[in-house]
Amino acid sequence: ASTTWKYLLLSCIALSSSCTGFIPKLHSVRYQAVSLRASFNDLQRLEALREEETREALIEAIVQPENDELLKVNFLGRAELRTRNNDTVPCLVLSPTSPQDGTSPDALVESLVMPITLAQLKLTSFVCQAKPLSKSVCLTLNPLLVNRDGSLFDNLPWSTWTIDPQLRNRDAAFNNVLPKFHLGKRDAYNRFMGKDWKGRSVTLGNMAMRLRYMLEQDEKSDSTTTPNDSSSQAVLAKRVLDLQIRELEMDLAEWDYQVAIARNNAPDNLVELEQSRHECQERMAQAKQALLDLNNQSSIQNDALFQVLHKIANMTTDQGRNAAPYRGAMGYAPLLDTKDDIDESILPYTSPYDLLKEIISNQLNAQVIGTILENASLMQGTLVLGGAVILRRKSAKKTMTINGEELSINDEDEDYGNEGVQGGEIYLVECDGDEAVGMSLACDVPIRIEQSIFTRASMTTVAVPQKKESTDNVYDSIPVWEPVDKEMSILMEGQGRNQTNREKTSPLFIPKTTTSLFDSMFDGSSDSASSSPSNMFPTDNPIQSLDEYDSLSNADKARTLTMLSNFDGKLPRPRVLRQQEKNGGENPLDKLLLPLIDESVRRQYLIRDAEIRQDYDALEQLQSEKSRRQIAKEKAEQARNEGSDDVADWWENEADLYEGLRADITQDEGSYSRFLDKDEWYERDRLARAKRIKKSSFGTLLDGIE
Repeated sequence: ASTTWKYLLLSCIALSSSCTGFIPKLHSVRYQAVSLRASFNDLQRLEALREEETREALIEAIVQPENDELLKVNFLGRAELRTRNNDTVPCLVLSPTSPQDGTSPDALVESLVMPITLAQLKLTSFVCQAKPLSKSVCLTLNPLLVNRDGSLFDNLPWSTWTIDPQLRNRDAAFNNVLPKFHLGKRDAYNRFMGKDWKGRSVTLGNMAMRLRYMLEQDEKSDSTTTPNDSSSQAVLAKRVLDLQIRELEMDLAEWDYQVAIARNNAPDNLVELEQSRHECQERMAQAKQALLDLNNQSSIQNDALFQVLHKIANMTTDQGRNAAPYRGAMGYAPLLDTKDDIDESILPYTSPYDLLKEIISNQLNAQVIGTILENASLMQGTLVLGGAVILRRKSAKKTMTINGEELSINDEDEDYGNEGVQGGEIYLVECDGDEAVGMSLACDVPIRIEQSIFTRASMTTVAVPQKKESTDNVYDSIPVWEPVDKEMSILMEGQGRNQTNREKTSPLFIPKTTTSLFDSMFDGSSDSASSSPSNMFPTDNPIQSLDEYDSLSNADKARTLTMLSNFDGKLPRPRVLRQQEKNGGENPLDKLLLPLIDESVRRQYLIRDAEIRQDYDALEQLQSEKSRRQIAKEKAEQARNEGSDDVADWWENEADLYEGLRADITQDEGSYSRFLDKDEWYERDRLARAKRIKKSSFGTLLDGIE
């Protein structure tokens, strides 16, 4: 033993003496490796900084803030405010101050206190908790996100951005189908309802892939596979093949039925049907041959099972020709689960926003690059925060070989079947304020707001000390804040501040879009569904002339729309009006208001617009389709300008007569059944008889009746 140790010691001395020149080289190589690693890290930081600057530039370009800069705000927690009726309204607290800034717990912070609902607070709580959810829990939360009218889920570009590489959302003439017939939104909704959940599919292709992954896992494990295990796996593979053959037999029977009908009626697609029937026969023959091979083998090896299972999975997707472009796509074979999908199938998502993030990435081929909060109210003196999510289309990658080296570059021409939509395109999706906060937390992107809005809407808040004991309540995952002024209350959009007393109210209002969720907080004087008119046609006609319409400001037009009984739409945001005015486009409020006002005023507006645009064909058509009432009003105005007051009065009476005949004065003459209008001869006769009656003959019975 001592001789061995001496030999090893001498060998080490000899090795060290022979490597004296190599040691400096070794240190040099190590220094170069460290330098390369540092350079690589610096390059990554530069790329991240460049991406952040690009996103900021894109967001500012699409938002176009009005002489202001966008301020980043962070989600701090939740708070509560009270209404005039002493009801509690949950709120989200946002501030430029970050929780990681190290401020003292009792520090005063200028924050936005944004009102939301309890359902919205519940969704935000699960996002903040960031714990994986089971399928049953996630499915109970999903309706809270998707069952909102005019919010994030409804406003996403399902019909234009849903990838369609096989162009199946086209009609017979190869044109895009109407948005209401597009399957993109339905596919996404079915995903939220539990369709095609990761690793839970029971289709034959996914069962085969699941069995293959089990066999691969057994091969990688140290334990040896027993004969019983191999036999059970072979039996399961045979059972899967048997089910595949039965499905193919049913498909073949359906193709035989279709071909028989086609031969009888002699349609043009007979050749295609026969080709599909032949392909189905080939797939069934392959499945039967694979089952026969398994039955003839005395001992089945895993490699043979792998080949059989792979063939089964490929047959379910028709060798990839019917493979789904994204999970849950209707009209395609179910998407085959990967090994990662099966491993994540138990707890795949932390919140509905996490699932929506995946759908946006896979189905829309886009990524969320930012969220914003903005004023969503056109009423003067009213500040209501709405949200928006900004998407950027992901670019396809293609490889090029230059001097023997392969380079990966962006393919901006690849649109994945979405005509006119290319990589790098930006899309702004309007949503509720809490949805913007939820997507920001789920996608780890900042929330931005105009500096002027934050200055106008912020209030001083302070953190509430938290109890240290842990609870299972999901709301406890959000820190609690409160306004410094304990008497602060909040109003709903449309409510006026009480000027008679010194009422302290929040600068932000509760959005009117959530009125149904706050009905119990306000009295019957507020707008509600019960106060809507029951008439078939609208009875209000507030705008009587073109001059009166031209005198309306944007706030006046918005107020008029909300007062009209036949308006049930959604007002555009101030940002939309600002951008349209800057770009010289048509005012969105005019598009909403013109179809609902007096038809004579609308036609005068359209005639003037056609004259400005020098569209003489439209001008001639509009002038030839004037109603009798409009002609009478124009002649009355012309006579009044010429000083013929008697003639003007006569034409005004005629205009009033024609107005009384119409069931709906806001619709064009002849646009609805004439039987809904009054008969002219009867109305003229009735008015003539009423004019001949002397009121004095009835004493005081008709006093006050004109």
